[in-house]
Amino acid sequence: MQHNERWKHGITWLFLHLLCWAMYIFPVFVTSRHNLHRDPVLDELHILSPDNQDVNGDSTWTEIFSNDYWGRPMHSSSSHKSWRPLTVLSFRYGKGPAWIPDLEAHRFINILIHAATAEAVSVLAARFVRPPSFRIMVKLLFALHPTHVEVTANAANRGHLLAVLCSVAASDPQLPWLLFVLVVLVGYLSSETFLFQVVPSAVTLIAITHIRMRQRETASERNLREQFIQLLPQVLRRGGFLISSGLIYYGARYYFDTLSIPDGLIRPAENPFFILKGWDRVRSYAYVVALHVGKAWDFDWVGFSHEYGHECIRPIVEWDDTRLWIPLVVMVIYVGVGLVALFRPFSTFFWWYVVHVAWMTTLFPISGIVKVGTFVSDRIVVAASVSTCLCYGWLAWMWMQRSGSSKSSAYLSRTERRFLIGVVFLVMYRRVYNRSLEWMDSLSLLESSLKTCPRFAKAHLEISKIYSGLYPEQWNLTKSLLHISEAHKHDPTFCDVHYQYAHVTLQQHHYLKFEQHLVNALQCPFTMTGAMQLWQKYWPAVLEDSSSQDSGGSVAAARSRYESYIQIINNAIAEHENDESNRENQTKKRSSPFANWAGDEEL
Repeated sequence: MQHNERWKHGITWLFLHLLCWAMYIFPVFVTSRHNLHRDPVLDELHILSPDNQDVNGDSTWTEIFSNDYWGRPMHSSSSHKSWRPLTVLSFRYGKGPAWIPDLEAHRFINILIHAATAEAVSVLAARFVRPPSFRIMVKLLFALHPTHVEVTANAANRGHLLAVLCSVAASDPQLPWLLFVLVVLVGYLSSETFLFQVVPSAVTLIAITHIRMRQRETASERNLREQFIQLLPQVLRRGGFLISSGLIYYGARYYFDTLSIPDGLIRPAENPFFILKGWDRVRSYAYVVALHVGKAWDFDWVGFSHEYGHECIRPIVEWDDTRLWIPLVVMVIYVGVGLVALFRPFSTFFWWYVVHVAWMTTLFPISGIVKVGTFVSDRIVVAASVSTCLCYGWLAWMWMQRSGSSKSSAYLSRTERRFLIGVVFLVMYRRVYNRSLEWMDSLSLLESSLKTCPRFAKAHLEISKIYSGLYPEQWNLTKSLLHISEAHKHDPTFCDVHYQYAHVTLQQHHYLKFEQHLVNALQCPFTMTGAMQLWQKYWPAVLEDSSSQDSGGSVAAARSRYESYIQIINNAIAEHENDESNRENQTKKRSSPFANWAGDEEL
């Protein structure tokens, strides 16, 4: 009889695990086959680029461990300080056979990691509440959380998934010690975001240990004390290892000066709130934190977008802005529930609250306190969703267990409750399915972003590139020019638009406009390299062609324009060097990883 029960239990969990695979395999590999070009999307272009020596080249392991995620040296002024060597190695060696494209192999590995993370979260749930039905509920809720699409369907976000998998696994007090140490090391090598998940893991370890002691109903008070004394070294050893390793990691990054992202790499087009100061910054980032808390609870009032750039979410510059009610309500709810928990110290409810708040602290990077390039992002929410899925699973499981009279219309039968929960899961899967399809194609992803953020300049720019020849079958210069004009209108400081303007006007044979935009593109640090290559191809050909003509006027006109452009560029270079010199003289101290808050402009 026990053998049959074990067999049935094993089949059930195998089915659930395969189901977690199928949730993403179906939209990613089956229904997306209708796409015309199944090309890499966004940062996947970098992963698959032949120029990426760390993944597709001959870089040594020493170079990989010395570079950031984008292949730049960590000490470089152009480095984003994202140190993820193990994730890079997973791309380098995690490729399928010759008949499977590398892109599909990378995406499939992400799906496997996400399913493994869902399983790890369900194991964590079983440490809190033993019944299998609760564990099943939590696993499905985590697998179907809509904010996970970005890190699962897009291979380039693998580091975030690996970090969450490791932090959840490290939260299990029953994990063997050596495996625990290995998991923590893998977490640090996978993504810098693991640092913010160390404290939640330590808190969860302590909570589970205490709850499991209280669940031993047959033990006397003396035995409980003895068990506590026996388990205390294990808790201190694991919790101490987590905290001390986090301090060592942070100290090493600080010592080698690889914590702080250069200000020039944090762009208003991607993180528009970074330049805010004083109370404007406090108000605006309070709203951003509340927005991420809402995403973790699956309340997204802004909508899906792969980025939320310029003019997508406007800063809060006045106290009478109605959006401030949202962070206020969130704070009141958390403080109120916290007070209730304090009146029940060390109860199961108390530990549930403490664990939940601990995982919510993983949202710290987007609080505006530290310098990060990320603004609003689904991938940052994945770790926080661990605790919200546990809470939702517990509420759903308690509702399922609720007893009531089947004759009364006030109560639903267990079958009816299961049916309603099944409907909820189907609705959740439909969102995951649709969102996954959008991530399979650059155009559909960017168009979905414009539905949420119609004034998002960077999205308009990327769509303009698609219509200007990135995908030949989509070539439409009229649409391309329309989108680049929208980008320039919504964000006049977005200097990248000039390089795209140059490409479009060159194809339209509007050469004077092309030259003017090319000069502006040369003055933009983000398009300087490409613009210089285009400049070196264009002007020798123009000057040579002009000199071969009979009319001397055309030669003089071309050379006059060329010299005036050179003068503009030289003046811009001199001005930039002067600004850099003044900045260095004003800031002799080491760059801080912390962003400035109130009163920065007066310091």
